[in-house]
Amino acid sequence: MRYTHLSMDERQKIAVLRDNGCSLRLIGALLAGRSPATISRELRRNGGAVGYEPVAAHRRATNRLRGRVRPRRFADARLAHEVRQRLADNLSPEQIVGSWSSTLPRVSVATIYAWLYRERPWWRRHLRHGWARLRRSYRKPSHYRRIRGITSIDERPLIVAQRLRYGDWESDTVRGSDQVAGLCTQVDRRSGYVVLAWVPDRRAASYNRATVDAFARHGVPVHTLTVDHGMEFALFTALEQALACSVYFAHPHCAWERGCNENLNGLLRQYFPKNRDFRTITEAELRWVEGQLNARPRKRHGYQAPSDLMPHPPVAL
Repeated sequence: MRYTHLSMDERQKIAVLRDNGCSLRLIGALLAGRSPATISRELRRNGGAVGYEPVAAHRRATNRLRGRVRPRRFADARLAHEVRQRLADNLSPEQIVGSWSSTLPRVSVATIYAWLYRERPWWRRHLRHGWARLRRSYRKPSHYRRIRGITSIDERPLIVAQRLRYGDWESDTVRGSDQVAGLCTQVDRRSGYVVLAWVPDRRAASYNRATVDAFARHGVPVHTLTVDHGMEFALFTALEQALACSVYFAHPHCAWERGCNENLNGLLRQYFPKNRDFRTITEAELRWVEGQLNARPRKRHGYQAPSDLMPHPPVAL
């Protein structure tokens, strides 16, 4: 049954029944099956200092309801076009609002989402999880081979956890439909700056070579790397020597200890979905995606881009 607001006649009956000492449950039953919670809310919200007066209560409720009616901001075609252009740049509604510089009326994040889902569902393809549905995973848990001689994240310097300097990175790899080629993903914990590299296979030597070359190309500082227990990090001692840094391993099955990198991997799926064959990724395409991510405004930095924060920006080669 569809909910309807209390009428003036019902409010007059509430006042009479309440004065006669009737309970909330009895009043609700006498008003065509109204919920006791409805009666309680009515008395609490629209009652006055001297008790419940039906005329004043009806006036308060009407004024409150009238105040909720807001103009449909997206009736302005220029505003819709502005939001559409920003969505096409793969910005989220929150990033659109946070970096809003247009002379057009400002909109809220909730307004953009409501408008997309109600009137422009086909534009949701620009959202990171626009068409995602909750699916249950039936994959069996994998059994990792143990990497020996690692340094636990518990021994990582406190300055890394506090994000007080540039050059403390989180690293991982992502795969496509071919499950052979992949991407090395590195993100700076302080700035959110992204460094990507393509690898042809799952070997640790390939990961080391691609990572060292990528950091050299960007010319950014590298003090620490925080990784998981994937076998692509098995040659971490050679990586420490090549980059003159320290490698720390998060606890198994604790993805939140590398939250920056997990978030980056999710962002990458917007450009390289799981059904993409990663063997077809070109160097030019990878550099373009890298530039897009480093120019993406971040809320935690007051909507500044990581490329504006990293002290040593990349040099184009």
